Order: sequence, then structure tokens, then C-alpha cells
Amino acid sequence: SSFYVITKNLSNITLKLAKDTIIMTEPPSPATSSSTKPLFGYWAFRANNRGSVNRYILGWSGVEYEEKRYTSGDEWGADKANLGMDFPNLPYVKNGDFFVTESKVVSAYLCDKFAPDLIGDTPEERARILQIQENLLDDYWKWFSGIFRTDDKESMLTEGLKIMKVAADYLGDDKDWLANGKVSLVDFILFEQMESCHAMAGDDRFETAYPNLKAHHDRVAALPKMAAFLASDKHLAAPFVPPFAKIPF
Repeated sequence: SSFYVITKNLSNITLKLAKDTIIMTEPPSPATSSSTKPLFGYWAFRANNRGSVNRYILGWSGVEYEEKRYTSGDEWGADKANLGMDFPNLPYVKNGDFFVTESKVVSAYLCDKFAPDLIGDTPEERARILQIQENLLDDYWKWFSGIFRTDDKESMLTEGLKIMKVAADYLGDDKDWLANGKVSLVDFILFEQMESCHAMAGDDRFETAYPNLKAHHDRVAALPKMAAFLASDKHLAAPFVPPFAKIPF
């Protein structure tokens, strides 16, 4: 699989974007939880499955949780050195004395722990969800990371339309949900991808090209628990990407 490393200095912040990891580093205010509520830590932007999808899972679950939204490398640098994680990274979840990092692992853990209905009732259902997750994310992130390499938005959007065809073809016109005939983690991933594509484009070209993806997006948004979360102050409406992206939105 491909591995991307992008480095750009902005106020002494270094971004390294790998296949499934965003890390910002800077000097040393540790993240502290005022209770035993689970704590989700990530940057103060949406970032597809790394940020917002994990927020959706927590919102869907109904669990009371806290969130640390990092706005500078200084904040993260201090916590990274002091939180005691085995593999310090963002996003992370702290639940009691347990820490977990790496975005896909965080999503799976949150589903297993707090929203098991989103990750399948059998090993076969779970495997199907995780298989779809890989296929939704792999080429998507290879494309999406281009916002750190080019400011040619139209070329990015043209390529993005090709990338989203995979999901559109798999969903087809005969499925309401991507896996196992019911809403799951991967529906949240696809929902957030369409949110990101729409925000990047600033128009409806993705929805026009793929009416079935628009219909799926609208179904997810209309789910009562999702609608409640999207209307709450827990939902981060914007930004989608860090400010030093060459295509900010």
C-alpha cells in the first residue's frame, strides 16, 4: 500500500500525513478528563474518518463523553509526552486507564465498546463491514491527501468524481445501506466523504453525478440519532481540513 509523507512548516508545526495517520508535532498541558467519561482527542477539524466519523459513533451511542480538540502543536506536544500512551497519536480514545490510537482501530473500539450495532452481529457481518471500510478509505485517502500537494481544485474534483464511483457502483440502486441490510460504521464513513466532497466543491457536482450517494447521505442525516447529533453542539461543522492545506475548506 502507498505511504505518503508531507512536510510543511507553519509556525513551527510539522504535518506528516501517512496512509492512515495525521501527526502534528511541536514543543510541550495535558489532556485531563474531569470524570470517568471516555475522552476523544483529535484536531479541531473534521478530517473524514479520523475525526468526524468517530464523533458520529460517540454521538450515536448515547454515551456521555468528553472531547479534546487540539488547535496547536504545543497542546498536542505536551499531551503526547505526558499521557502515557503506548503509541502516541491522534486520534486517541482514553477510557479509564485504557488508551487506544490509530484511526481505524479507534473506530472499531468505539463501535465494539459503545455502539456494537454499528459493527455487525456476527464475525461474518463484522468482516464485511471492515472489508468495505478498507475499500472506501484506501483510494479515497490517496486522492484526498492531494489537498496538501496541489492548489488545482478543479483537477482534484475531477479525480474525486472517479474515486467516488467505486462507492456509487457498490451501493447501486437496490441497497439503502452498504453492509448487511442495516446502518453501520461504513455508512457514516460514506456520509462524511460526501460531506467533504460537497464542501471541497462548493457545489452539487458529486450529488448530481451520483444520485444514489446523495440519497444515501440524506438517509443517514435523517436517522433520528444522527439528526440529533448533527444539530447538537458536539458536531463540528467546519473546518474540514487544517488551515495550511493548499485547498482549504
